[in-house]
Amino acid sequence: MFYGGAETKETGTNSFVLGVTRSGFQAEPLCAYQYSFSENHVHFKAVRVDHINAQANEVVLEICTVALRKLHRELK
Repeated sequence: MFYGGAETKETGTNSFVLGVTRSGFQAEPLCAYQYSFSENHVHFKAVRVDHINAQANEVVLEICTVALRKLHRELK
């Protein structure tokens, strides 16, 4: 399940209208993100629109994925 930041508009399940952000600036309100965590893992994904080129019909997305897992080691 993805969630939208405060300045996004949800149009359906996992569907959001994202505004354009600027690289290097805080973009959380304009991002869609997903996360899960437990005692053994943390997963996080975020997506934002970095640039729209209307003439070329191109959109540049910034996508971040982080996955951390706890290692189980037996002590000797």
